[in-house]
Amino acid sequence: MADFRLAPGSIGGPVFSTGGGVVGISSVVDDQDERRRRDARIVPVDDACEVVGSAKKAMETSQRPIAARLPVEPPWPFPADALDRALQRHEGNLSLYQMSASDFDIAFLTPVLVYAAQHNTQQADTRAGRGSTRPDVQQGRQAAPTDFGDWSDYFADVPPVLVVRVTPKLAESFWTTIARGAAYTQGVALPPIKHFKPGFSRMHAFCGDVEVTPIHPFTLEQRLPETDAIREGLYVFDPQALGPHCKSVKLVLYSEKEPEKQDARAVDPRVIERIWQDFAPYRALVATSSDGRP
Repeated sequence: MADFRLAPGSIGGPVFSTGGGVVGISSVVDDQDERRRRDARIVPVDDACEVVGSAKKAMETSQRPIAARLPVEPPWPFPADALDRALQRHEGNLSLYQMSASDFDIAFLTPVLVYAAQHNTQQADTRAGRGSTRPDVQQGRQAAPTDFGDWSDYFADVPPVLVVRVTPKLAESFWTTIARGAAYTQGVALPPIKHFKPGFSRMHAFCGDVEVTPIHPFTLEQRLPETDAIREGLYVFDPQALGPHCKSVKLVLYSEKEPEKQDARAVDPRVIERIWQDFAPYRALVATSSDGRP
């Protein structure tokens, strides 16, 4: 440990003695105590060299990993005129892009849908003035599928990506239903009392039998007044990751309550076709780029 402070960008750099020799490598302090986190942790150079030496020996005998490229952010923006045309034709009915699982509601969000939602929100704010933040969540209801919470800045410019949003369902427990029925026999009519099902843990997407790696596996946490929070999945995929070429598309979902129990769901081919059509202007734009650059 050392009591000197490092700028965040300096973590991982060498630490020198007054004589100019390298004595270690700076590292973060994994401590919840805010006072300790102001300090710096120094990995002794001998320890670092030992780890590097062990790694080099392991590389000589271990099997090389598969040289698979990870998906990255698409370099081309979605054509703005195509978004405007889609908005004028009133395209983007969210019901055409939704499906359901045991514990979750699933929505597929294309740039057309995100752009239309942003346009509608701007019009509503202009007419009525900006109200309280996230009213649906504050009242214990599901927020709009295009309300991205802490990740709103990422979607502000309508990136040309496909988003799969996995949201816990609202449901009434068995005993709550029984209690409402008993109250009804006494002349008391109570509305359904629903709570969110277990939060989202993780998801795997398959194009045919091949798993598709997301660009970003975002997690969206929504604070609620009665409970701590609910967790949603916001998985961002390359615009051509899921399409008719897959023959079949499957999602495998896991909840926080049962993290090892999978819920596999096949996606309706009509949904995949609709998604593919939304990205047609973007594919045309990419095809016209001869040098591979935006």
